[in-house]
Amino acid sequence: MSVILWFSVFNSVFDSEKLIYIFGRFLPRLALLFSMVLHFVPKFILVFKRTLAAQSDFCGKNKFKQYIGAFSASVSVMLEGSVQTADSMSARGYGVKKRSFYCRFPFTKADTVFTVLSLGMLTTVLFALATGQLDFLIYPHIEMCDITILSVIGMSAFGVLSFMPFIIELKEELVWKFSLSKI
Repeated sequence: MSVILWFSVFNSVFDSEKLIYIFGRFLPRLALLFSMVLHFVPKFILVFKRTLAAQSDFCGKNKFKQYIGAFSASVSVMLEGSVQTADSMSARGYGVKKRSFYCRFPFTKADTVFTVLSLGMLTTVLFALATGQLDFLIYPHIEMCDITILSVIGMSAFGVLSFMPFIIELKEELVWKFSLSKI
């Protein structure tokens, strides 16, 4: 269940454009393949549902034959679409010369500061865990005598790292509401 949840979250956060941006310079063919797979999976599900709905009137009551026929037709449609995509890409010269890059996500100074602060907090948490100051996060127990300065700093860094997505989402929501109020 957790793997399915991870991939559903991954699919909602990373679209094909972001994957090509991240991996395009280092592994361009793998990035293209992965983005095309992510594009074809929802399209395959849509084609399968449409085919299944169209065949429901003609295949009778045998559900197995209905699903196998819809699956076979959907695979054929998707393979034909992938061949057309490959032909279109080769006709446009994909892979012939050095590729140019469009950067929709520039790495700004704020991103650098965020990355450095996040790595600093992560290092603090890992150091506190390695020295045994945050063992109660792994093995929960309550003893007030275990609290030290390092454990308080480690807990604070852990709390900030844990709530970082919430803080960023809240900031974005406030910026959005403020920009809407100016309209």
